[in-house]
Amino acid sequence: MFFSLLQGLLACNGSPLSGTVTDGVGLPIENVTVQVEKTDCSGSTDAAGEYSIACNPVQGTLLFSKKSFIGGQA
Repeated sequence: MFFSLLQGLLACNGSPLSGTVTDGVGLPIENVTVQVEKTDCSGSTDAAGEYSIACNPVQGTLLFSKKSFIGGQA
């Protein structure tokens, strides 16, 4: 299992927070969880790597995480 964690700064004014998550060559990354640290405010990316989450006015840190399974036969 592979787990990666990225962080970003957040300044949300109460309107939906949206963006796109891409890899190093610009391809979208699906199923990434986007969460405002230490809150229940979260969402996940779609097939185009896009996310939109609604949150109360807050300033904090955005956490991006994705779990992937790399394996063979069991």
